[in-house]
Amino acid sequence: MEQNFNISLVENLREMIRDVVREEIRLNIPVQNKEKVIFTAREAAEYLRISINTLYKKNTTNAISYDKQSKHARYRKEDLDNYLKNSSRRIKSENDIANEINSTMNKIS
Repeated sequence: MEQNFNISLVENLREMIRDVVREEIRLNIPVQNKEKVIFTAREAAEYLRISINTLYKKNTTNAISYDKQSKHARYRKEDLDNYLKNSSRRIKSENDIANEINSTMNKIS
């Protein structure tokens, strides 16, 4: 009977490990060019080149979108890229500046 219990315990443990591995794989599904698409808070802060405290402040102001996975925040690369694109700290290209000037001129005319 004890051996059956041990076998059952081992099978339950294997199934739990499989579930954890599947979840980790699901959270870190790479795109074709092997880029990571889901980031932890630490990874997102590194990607954005900001401190983790700044990232958390941006969470509270809804400046950066995130999902809750269990107790942890997870960030989509697409959302981080959108934040960078729309960030007021972003250095504007010549095309961006020209487009803004044209847009303003059209409003004035």
